[in-house]
Amino acid sequence: MEINKYKDNVLTISIETGDWSKNLEYNNYKTLIQKFEELDKAWFHDTLFVIAWSDDPAGLSPMDLTSYSSFKRKILIYVGEEHGYGIPEELSNKFDYIFKNYLRKEDPDNHLYSYPLVTPDAVPDTNVVPFNERKYNVFYSGNLNKYRLKIMCALNAHAKLFDKIFSSMVDIKGGSRLFNMIYKGKTYNLDDTFPNSIIRFNNGFNTGFDKKTYAEITSNSKIILSPKGFYSPECFRLYEALRRGCVVITEPLPKVPFYEGIPAIGIANWADVIRVVNELLNDETKMDDLSAKSIQFYNRHLSLNSIAEYIYKRSSK
Repeated sequence: MEINKYKDNVLTISIETGDWSKNLEYNNYKTLIQKFEELDKAWFHDTLFVIAWSDDPAGLSPMDLTSYSSFKRKILIYVGEEHGYGIPEELSNKFDYIFKNYLRKEDPDNHLYSYPLVTPDAVPDTNVVPFNERKYNVFYSGNLNKYRLKIMCALNAHAKLFDKIFSSMVDIKGGSRLFNMIYKGKTYNLDDTFPNSIIRFNNGFNTGFDKKTYAEITSNSKIILSPKGFYSPECFRLYEALRRGCVVITEPLPKVPFYEGIPAIGIANWADVIRVVNELLNDETKMDDLSAKSIQFYNRHLSLNSIAEYIYKRSSK
C-alpha cells in the first residue's frame, strides 16, 4: 500500500489505481481540502487528513501512522466500497473520525460517519435553465445492469414476458451469469415512452453521451430517472440532477442526516414509474416547486461547501 503526501497534513491512498489523480473526483477532493483550510486554519493544520480510495476497507488496515502522532486529530475520508459495510476495528482505532460514502448505518462508537458523495470532475458545470424553457420532459442514460432490468421493463412497452419475470429473479444463483448471457451488448432506446424525452439503456459504463452533452441534456430536462447502480441508490446522477434543478425520481435513500428532507420523489417499485411520471407531467406547479427546492437542497446539503462544513462541524466538537 503506497501512501502519498499531498500536503504535510494530507495523505492520499488509492489502492486500485495507485495514484489519486487517476480517480474521477480528484480535483473536487483537492477543492474540498482547500475549503477545509478556509473554514478554520487552526483546526485544519492541527488535523491529519487521509483520503483513501479502496473497494475493500480491510486493505487499508496495515496503514502505519505512527510518524504522525503530533496531530491533535486524525480524519479518514474513505471513498468507494458501495456495499455500505462498516470499517474493521483495526482501522477505526487509528482515527478519531472516519467519514465514508454509501454507509448504511453510522456508528459513532467506532468514530464512523457518513458523508455525501463528491461528484466527478469531468462533468462540467452548466447554467440552470429556467424550468419552463427545458426541452426534455424525462431523461435517463445509463448502463443496463441486472438491477436496472426492472425499470427498463416498466418503461418498455415491448418488453417480453421473460424479461419481466427475470427482472424479479436477478439475485437467484447464477443470475448475474444468465443476465450477461442474455443482455450483454444490448442497448434500448425508449425515447418514445414519454413525449420529448431521452431514455437510453447502454451496454456498458460510460458508453452513453460524452460528459459535456450529458450535462447539457440534464440541464435541459425536467425529470431525471435515477435507479441504483449495482448496490446503492446514492449515485452521481442524483447529485448532478439536483444541482441543476431537476425533479428526481429515485429508489429510497439511506436514512442519514444529509438526506433528511430531500425534495426527490421516492419510488419503492419501478413498476409504478410511468404512473408517477405522468402525474408529475400533469402538475407543472408541483414540478416548479420541486425544481426550486432541489437547487436549494443541493446547495445547503450536497455541494462541496456544504460537505466541507458538514465534516468540519462533526469533527471539531
